[in-house]
Amino acid sequence: MKLIRFLGSLALSGFLAFTALAAEFEGTLKWSLGAEITDPEMKAQMEEARKQMADPAKLAQMNAMMESPQMQAAMEQNPQMRAALEMQIKLAEDAVAGRGGEDMISAMMPRSVTVRTKAGKSHMSTEGGPMPMEVISIPEPAAAFWIDRQARTFSRIPIEDAEAQAAQVDAKVTKGSGTTKILGYTCREFHVEIRQDDVTVRGVLWATTEIPGLDSKALAKARFGGQDAGYLKQVDGVPLKMEMTMPQMRITMQATEVNQGPVPDSLFVVPEGFAERPFAFGPPQAAAAGR
Repeated sequence: MKLIRFLGSLALSGFLAFTALAAEFEGTLKWSLGAEITDPEMKAQMEEARKQMADPAKLAQMNAMMESPQMQAAMEQNPQMRAALEMQIKLAEDAVAGRGGEDMISAMMPRSVTVRTKAGKSHMSTEGGPMPMEVISIPEPAAAFWIDRQARTFSRIPIEDAEAQAAQVDAKVTKGSGTTKILGYTCREFHVEIRQDDVTVRGVLWATTEIPGLDSKALAKARFGGQDAGYLKQVDGVPLKMEMTMPQMRITMQATEVNQGPVPDSLFVVPEGFAERPFAFGPPQAAAAGR
């Protein structure tokens, strides 16, 4: 769980950084995502856990527990509990149906992420995985919202808390000498080392400065909630490919679409009629403040 929270902190700070970078760009960018367990012992443990979940009787018990009035009341008070249980049930459903034969980390990851941006506003959505994400970010006043269309709810993301965590990350970025072409754009090599607590991530990313309207210099002065934009401000350009290795696993990210064109304003507003709920993935004090 610590590793998942660490990855989430990096992802959110990176998304906010991209929002600043895209101040003059209107269009759509999409990346494919992949994850692989590299440690044989952990891979075996994950496979055994998946087999244990592939029990229809256990799945029925989990669903019955979720529907009980007591559990419904508890989840209403604790959004983190609801999110965790819903993810477990989705993984169990996939296991029972014979889906998700890959390791469970891969099953928990989205297959792709799409960012649509206009005038500094961004809309991020993921596809695949047990729990699709949809996040809206606006620059003035600086705010971010987590949208749950199935439940018809939204949550204000505590940007200051997320970026305070990101500020504790020790990141080193070194420009490499290599170049490559991705989707027709020339990308330069950057080596990255990120440390937080006892987790270290090392990798290489390839970034381009050739996409019109994406100003890499904006990251140097980007600030959200009093914090800077994170380690990506040390990178010149937009990362179109990333290969990150950490203890026991490897994550890849590859751009599959860069499309400059009109984006509807409706993407950047919370849908009408959606009820506000505490942010399910923030610290307890942030969730309590949202009630």
